[in-house]
Amino acid sequence: RTQLAAIEILRTIVSQLSENAAKRLAMILPQIVPALCEAAASARGDVRDAVCSVLEKVGSSISHRDVAALAPELIAALSDPTEGPIAKALDSLLSAVYTTAIDGAAFALIC
Repeated sequence: RTQLAAIEILRTIVSQLSENAAKRLAMILPQIVPALCEAAASARGDVRDAVCSVLEKVGSSISHRDVAALAPELIAALSDPTEGPIAKALDSLLSAVYTTAIDGAAFALIC
């Protein structure tokens, strides 16, 4: 229950920061995303669903247009670490053309 409550609080924080302080959110994404990935491995379905919801909010806040286009596939790979989604995300990353430098927030979703 504690893990689910923490993820719910994090969802609220990410939502507020994405709307009101995008630069601040970009600064903390490298710490948030790895913790969410660990939580995505939970045996509890409600925890995995909550993690997916937060990751989707994170994906929608990515301002780098090349990475934002890949966000759904990256989120699927982070939420479901089986071979299929990961292979699809890797293929997308390899075939993408990056027109500008990738910032820390975008890298957080990639890594």
